[in-house]
Amino acid sequence: MTKLQGLGLFVLMTLLFLVANRGAYQGYFHGDDLDNVSWTPGLENSEYASALVSPKLSP
Repeated sequence: MTKLQGLGLFVLMTLLFLVANRGAYQGYFHGDDLDNVSWTPGLENSEYASALVSPKLSP
């Protein structure tokens, strides 16, 4: 394989990767949402229950 063929193959594989994974960049969660998920083990059950029945949005 020549250098030009190798470069062409690399560019083709890069484009295929980006096309195949384009949906991953339009996901539901944002980076800070995933950080906040790690806080859930530190909460008590009463806090979950009060948040479920409370009409308030998160302050």
